[in-house]
Amino acid sequence: MNMNMKKKLQVIASYTLMEAFRNRLIYIIAIFLLLTIGIAVFGGNLSIIEVEQTQAQILGLIYRFGAIIICSLMVISGANREFNDKNHELILSTSVTRAQYFIGKLIGYYLIGLVVCISIGLALLLFCPLVAVISWTLSVLCETLIMITSALMFATIINNLTISIILQLGFYLLARTMGAINMMVASGSEDSIASGFIGNFLSAIGYITPQLHRFANSDWLTNIESNFELLCFIALQTAIFCLFLTAVSIFDFSRKNI
Repeated sequence: MNMNMKKKLQVIASYTLMEAFRNRLIYIIAIFLLLTIGIAVFGGNLSIIEVEQTQAQILGLIYRFGAIIICSLMVISGANREFNDKNHELILSTSVTRAQYFIGKLIGYYLIGLVVCISIGLALLLFCPLVAVISWTLSVLCETLIMITSALMFATIINNLTISIILQLGFYLLARTMGAINMMVASGSEDSIASGFIGNFLSAIGYITPQLHRFANSDWLTNIESNFELLCFIALQTAIFCLFLTAVSIFDFSRKNI
């Protein structure tokens, strides 16, 4: 990567990050953390035994979905607003290529995801062991990066706020439940041609969707042992799907008439 290209990516990413801060990202994170900590304390007080474990389970569940929702909405709304305001046309009228523009935006949104996940990890240190928080936060970060990439892909290809959000939520729910779906297919009967076809079709979908059900389980937060082997698998899946979704997005973006 030459210095000129590096400078272009840095400028686009910095602009994207500053735009998020201007849209009250810090306030959103602060309010979210305060509310969830209050819910966790309340839920822990309702538990007779294993209060800390209950609080960790509640926070893990809320923070995982919260990180995905905050980052997805931030990406889709930001990208949609920029397309509607024609800011991307102004940037692309310079020497910036479409691939550089997309990658620069993606890096900026990745930084937003990093800020969100670090904030969540720091809040979890009040309730969970350090080793558990580190491994869980890294896994949530990987999951967030995949969903940020898919959110920008939908926003770029569809260029419609409502439809992009629906597709993003659908993709996330599919990836989260794919493990359960495959188990149901494996335990089901394949006596008929239709059931066999459906089973093969769902199995094929499982190969092209990330296995998010294996990412950042709340049980990690009560486990002081590291999940290094599983983290390596998660990191590999993150790299594969981020690269794949990025390639699809750039290919479609390069063909658009602007």
